[in-house]
Amino acid sequence: MPVDELVRFLALVRRTLTKHDLAAPLEIRVTTGLVSALPIVDLTKPEERERLWAAAEEIHEVAAGLGGTIGGSADTGLLRTPWLAKTAGPLLPIYRELKRIYDPKNLLNPGKPIDPDADLPAWPLPDPPTDAAGLRVPLVLAPLVLPSTDAARGQLDACNHCGACRSTESGPEAERMCPIFRALGTEAASPRAKVNLLRELLTTTDDAKALPTEEARAIAGLCVHCKMCPSECPSHVDVPTLMLEAKAQHYRVNGLERGDWLPARLEGLSLIGGVFALQVNFLLRHRASRWLLEKLIGLSRRRLMPRFTHRTFLRRALRLGLPGRRKTLRNGETAVDDSGLPSKAAYFVDLFANFNDPTIGLAVVAVLNRHGIEVSVPYRQRGSGLAALVQGDVETAREIAAANVRTFAPLVREGYRIIVSEPSAAIALTQEYPRLLNSPDADLVAANTTEITAFLWSLHQAGRLRTDFEPLSYNLGHHVPCHVKAL
Repeated sequence: MPVDELVRFLALVRRTLTKHDLAAPLEIRVTTGLVSALPIVDLTKPEERERLWAAAEEIHEVAAGLGGTIGGSADTGLLRTPWLAKTAGPLLPIYRELKRIYDPKNLLNPGKPIDPDADLPAWPLPDPPTDAAGLRVPLVLAPLVLPSTDAARGQLDACNHCGACRSTESGPEAERMCPIFRALGTEAASPRAKVNLLRELLTTTDDAKALPTEEARAIAGLCVHCKMCPSECPSHVDVPTLMLEAKAQHYRVNGLERGDWLPARLEGLSLIGGVFALQVNFLLRHRASRWLLEKLIGLSRRRLMPRFTHRTFLRRALRLGLPGRRKTLRNGETAVDDSGLPSKAAYFVDLFANFNDPTIGLAVVAVLNRHGIEVSVPYRQRGSGLAALVQGDVETAREIAAANVRTFAPLVREGYRIIVSEPSAAIALTQEYPRLLNSPDADLVAANTTEITAFLWSLHQAGRLRTDFEPLSYNLGHHVPCHVKAL
C-alpha cells in the first residue's frame, strides 16, 4: 500500500475481517507499506473457505482502489492468481508476451499464474482426499505410533503448505527447520512433502504395498528425527512423529530393509561389540571390512565407527557399587532440598556412554557426586530404543520402553530424579515413551527425567552449582544439539 493510505487501509481490512467473522494477525512493515493478513481458518471446511474467499475479494478490491498491489515480498504467487487480471489491467498482455519470449515452450510453471488452467481450481488450496461422491476419505490404516486416527488427521490438517519448512536462512536468529532440506534443497526433503506422503499412506484404499514403497521409504528416510519441526513450524506440525508413523506403516507391510537393519538392532550389535571388542575394533578399522559393510547394508566405507570397550560403563558401575542399596523414604523425609532440587539421581546411560565411551558416564557420576547428589545406576536398564523406533520397528521400541519404565518408575517413587547424558535418550524417555506405552508409569518417568546440562543449569539458577573451576587454555566451539533444543 502507499504509506499515506496505510492507516485507512488497515481500518478497512479490520472492518472486512469482522464482517466475515475472521480472526487474522497482521504483519505490517510500516515504512514500506507491506501488509500480510494471515487469517486463522480450517481450510478443510467448505464454509470457512467460502468466508475466506469473500473476505479476500473485498480486501483486494480495497487495495486496488487505494493504489496498492496484491503482490508483496513474495510477489503475486499462486494464491493471488484469480485477482491478477483485475489488478494488472492493461499490463496483462505484456505479462503474456514476456512469458512467451522467455518461456516459449511453456516449461516454467505451465498454467499458472498467467492464463491459469481452466481445469484446475481457481484457488489452489490443498484439498483433503475425497472419494467419487465428494465425501472425505477416512483414515484407512490404523495408526501405529500416533495415538488415534483423530490425532493423525489433526496433524495432517495442520499443515497448510506455507513452505516455512524450506528455510535456508542463516544467522544466530534464524530457525533451523530441516537440516536435510538445507543439505539437499529438494522438495522431497522438505517437511511438507513428508506430510503429503503420510496423507497418501493413511488414506489410500489399496493395501500399502500398492504404493511405490521404495520411493515412500526413501522420502520418510529423509527425516532424521531432529524434532525441530514441532517447535519451529508456524502450525507446529509434528513432522518427526508423522514420519515415525510412515516408517511404522512401511515396516508393518514390508519389514526391515537391509539398510535399516543395523540401526534398528543397535543395542544387540553393541552387546556383541562389547563382548568381542578387540576383534570388532580391528575389523571396523580395516578397509576391507568397511567395504563389505557398505555392500551388505549400505553403511558408507568412509564412515569411521566408534570403538567398543569390553569394560562397559554398567560393568564398571557394578564394581563401583553404584547400583547400591536404595533407601526408601520414611514419613517426613523428602528427596529434595530447600531449593526444590532432588538430592538423589538415577542415571540413564544409553548406548554410547555404555559401550563406546564409559568416561562420559563416569564424568556424570563424578559431577553429580561433587554437588552432593547420591547417584544410583540401575544395572538392568536397556538402551533408549529410539534407534529401533526411527526405523519403524515400533514393537521392539515398545518392548524396550516397557523394560526401562519397569526399572525406573520405582526409583522415581523413591525420590530419584532420572538424569540422562544423551539428549536423544532424553527425547525417548520424555516424549516417545508416553506415546508408546500410554501408562501412568511412563508418564511418571517422562515427568521426572532431565537431560544433564539442563539439570546443571537448574543447579546454577538455584545457586547450587559449584563454580570453583580452574582455568583451561582451550578455545571451544559449542553446537547445541537439536534434541536439546527440542527438549
